[in-house]
Amino acid sequence: VECPVDYRLNIHCILSDELSIQELSDFKSELYIRSINKKLSNDALIQFAKSLDDSKAEKHGFTSPNSMIDEKLLQLGSQTAEITKESLQNAFDQIPQDTGFIILPYDTSDGLLKLNWEEHPHDDNFFMQSAHIFETREQKNIDLISGRKTPENESFFENFYKTLGNKAKPCVSGSDAHKYSDYAKFPSNRITWIKSNPTFEGLKQILYEPTERVLIQETNPDFNFDKPLFTSIKIDDELKVLKDGNSHLYFEESEIPINRNLISIIGGRGQGKSMLINYLGFGLKKEIPQKLKEKINLSDSFKIGWQQSFDSENKIFELNQQTDIPFTFIFQSKVKDIADNEESLKQEILEMLIGAGFEKPKSKYDEIEIKEKLQEYWNIREWLEKKDDDDNSINTARYVQSKIDDVQGIINLTTEGSNKDLLAKYVTNISSVKTIKVELKSLRDLREDIIEYRDTINAKIKEIEGVTLIDTETQQKEIVSIYREKLKKVYILQSENEKIKEENFKDYKGDLSQLLSNLTNYQKEISEFEEKLKYIESRNKEFKQIKEQINEVIKYQKQILLKEAIAITDTWKNKIFDNKERRQIENQIIKKILADRNIKIEGTIFFNGSQFLHSLDKYIDGRTLRSKNIENVYKLLEINGDNASQDVLDITIDKIEKIRSTNPSSFYDGIEYDILKVFLEPEFRAKYMNVFPSITIDGKELNDISAGQKGTVYLCLKLATQLFTGPIVFDQPEDDLDNDFITNQLIDLFKEIKQFRQVIIVSHNANLVVNSDSEQIIIAFNHNEKLSYKSGSLEDSEINKEICRILEGGEKAFEKRRNKYRYVK
Repeated sequence: VECPVDYRLNIHCILSDELSIQELSDFKSELYIRSINKKLSNDALIQFAKSLDDSKAEKHGFTSPNSMIDEKLLQLGSQTAEITKESLQNAFDQIPQDTGFIILPYDTSDGLLKLNWEEHPHDDNFFMQSAHIFETREQKNIDLISGRKTPENESFFENFYKTLGNKAKPCVSGSDAHKYSDYAKFPSNRITWIKSNPTFEGLKQILYEPTERVLIQETNPDFNFDKPLFTSIKIDDELKVLKDGNSHLYFEESEIPINRNLISIIGGRGQGKSMLINYLGFGLKKEIPQKLKEKINLSDSFKIGWQQSFDSENKIFELNQQTDIPFTFIFQSKVKDIADNEESLKQEILEMLIGAGFEKPKSKYDEIEIKEKLQEYWNIREWLEKKDDDDNSINTARYVQSKIDDVQGIINLTTEGSNKDLLAKYVTNISSVKTIKVELKSLRDLREDIIEYRDTINAKIKEIEGVTLIDTETQQKEIVSIYREKLKKVYILQSENEKIKEENFKDYKGDLSQLLSNLTNYQKEISEFEEKLKYIESRNKEFKQIKEQINEVIKYQKQILLKEAIAITDTWKNKIFDNKERRQIENQIIKKILADRNIKIEGTIFFNGSQFLHSLDKYIDGRTLRSKNIENVYKLLEINGDNASQDVLDITIDKIEKIRSTNPSSFYDGIEYDILKVFLEPEFRAKYMNVFPSITIDGKELNDISAGQKGTVYLCLKLATQLFTGPIVFDQPEDDLDNDFITNQLIDLFKEIKQFRQVIIVSHNANLVVNSDSEQIIIAFNHNEKLSYKSGSLEDSEINKEICRILEGGEKAFEKRRNKYRYVK
């Protein structure tokens, strides 16, 4: 073709094998050689060759044109003549649209890259916009021509893209073989892989999908990403579909190979498209509509092929075995059912987060331990508050001290007189002896414990060679020495009391024996009361400790809720939205799914006021309230309605005790009716206080968006959290999703995710089937209750016709594809 370069710009014209001989002749006859003013023909090429001088012929490997026969002249003319750009355009006008294409070299030998576009902008525009396919090997040029903006080309991308005609174009790279022995040898292993039928119609697909249908790389693109997939559906014999004896619905014997990318199952109403995948889903232990689940007749004649990875063998599963295979199955209306119930949607999303790695923080307190603490609280409290028949609080320090004072008064009265000091000494000695005897018992117990510990440890030491036995003789001797000193003191005190009796009271006129006996008993009473004072003090300390422990449990439960909320947010950010362990391309598609729709998830503590009120019902005596409604209950419990969640989280046992003491008639008594249970025990708290994912789309809460948008959120999250886990089988996604999402986003989304997981959809939406570039179309037929299936590619003319016949808007979908990629049926 004529071009202002110092080399021959060779282009290739690919013409449809459906063109007639006449159409091919018409095409050729329009090509024009300017220098001799002739249309392209063999005679014109021979004439042009004769016009060349000997040096030009010699440059191209020929002898003098004057001495060559016509066959050689035709070869020389073919290698040297140039046709005009205008005639090339006219030639394509002579054949039906899109039955011929131009492949133009770009960065390969004598390619367009060498054209000085600054000096020849017209010629540059003509060739760049006339070419349908470019031959190129360098990745930077592939990116540019395929419409990929990169950091390397972003500064001039827009200008280049405009020169292309504002549309991406496919790139190929040939083997450049000039002899049979070099066939399939590719420079730098830059091999061209085209995903289509090996036909002209198949080749056209790279024009419509210039980045998805053709790739230049060393290895087969099917191996770019390892993904588990279904490989085939095989029905060995005619198979009764339903258990119902009155049903005559059968699957016909058939075998359908399954593509690894996007498969669309279509068919008219009642033709068996949904039945096929519901049968498959139920046979692989997935949830399907309940009414259908009870009717399906699983059979070993229905077999599914499955391959877990490139390296694994293709396994065949009989569906009556109900093998559990890892894939996502979404039956018709499931998205709607979930989207219509906000709590179900939150729970589903929580399950997705768990699948993505979210783990609920484990509490260090189990339910039994919490109940035990509450029981201990009540045991101590009931003991401390115990009263006698005269309504005296007998287990208070004040009460016991009054008893001590009473007995001490009797002693003082009894010992009045000249022997008062001696009697006081006598009583003190008795008290001291009793105290020392308690200490002696403690020393005996300690020595026994030491001996037992020594014997236990030494028994274990003897099992190990080279370890010295434990010797506790030193400790035992020290204990014996202390014991003897204290025992000696007892003897001294007892001797003093004997001396007081014998020497100081020998002339006593009263009943000395009774007096001393009474004093001994009085002192014993005082000692017992003093012991009780110590016990009361220890019980109060225990009561304070158990209250602190209970407050710590309440505080810890709040911390656990906050940790759970943070864990949900972190799972969203670091496991789903931007997982550093995933490949960059995987993160890019996840972000595209989520960020393009501005979907965000944060862990949030949800407080259910009505459930809280219901939980309190048993523990509040409503007779003291005008009405047991939420406002009155909040007022009673000193809860601010505008900040109820935080006030409930921050409750303490001290606050409960204060409220209970201020309003005693409003609460039932005893552990069985303790309102503290509602705040403390997990089984109660879980009813009104939970952590759930808070979801927003474009800044809107779930309750502010439509059911279709909720379905969209659910699907996007389902895809994002399970994008790399296995195939997805989705029955009629268009029924439950926002129309704008389907039209503007779902089509591109399916085109992207099919790289990473096999996608099988049942659909009656022509745009979804056609413009998602389905690699395989399966058409369902029902002939007299016999279900059969036909499979083919989108470029297959018969499949093409069926799509237009079956799907409403089928022709418009292809028109949309034609307008975008210049596609013609």
